[in-house]
Amino acid sequence: YFSRKGITPTHPLDARTLRIFSVGNTFEKWLFDIIKKKHPEARQPETMTIKEWDVRVRPDVELEGEVLEIKTVHSQKFHWMLKKNEGADKHYLMQLYCGMKALNKPGRLVYLSKDDLVIAEFVLKLDDPIKDEVEAEVKLLNDSWAEQKPPAPRCVGTWLAKYCPHAELCKKIYNEVHTNQ
Repeated sequence: YFSRKGITPTHPLDARTLRIFSVGNTFEKWLFDIIKKKHPEARQPETMTIKEWDVRVRPDVELEGEVLEIKTVHSQKFHWMLKKNEGADKHYLMQLYCGMKALNKPGRLVYLSKDDLVIAEFVLKLDDPIKDEVEAEVKLLNDSWAEQKPPAPRCVGTWLAKYCPHAELCKKIYNEVHTNQ
């Protein structure tokens, strides 16, 4: 919401986080080059808009029959995720689903462990139940935009706040809402 409004970030990402993202981009390119050798039709789409949702998305990889979203993580998170058998991070699945919707294709979320190059994949179909969660989130964001009122912050107090460029603003709104109750 705040990025769409053009509000200057209150919590710019630190140098370490920017390096982590840069390394992730490097690994994503490396993996794309491997995929491209096996699937010459593979491409990295430009940003596109899902008009009915008023959402912009840029999938990582489009193949002839599917969409790939690539996420690089450190090995501790990767192996913990597999050991706990809790599946993929929901926000990554939601991101993948948006790319699937834009391209009208099923998809795979591909995790790459940066430390040991182990790969895990999670397959999604267009009729996956996460569709309802994505549509509800899009509705919430679009309703908030129409009302010009930010949605209730949900990252406050979670690890996600570390990666939110507007974390301080979200925290302020969160505290105001909870102080006035």
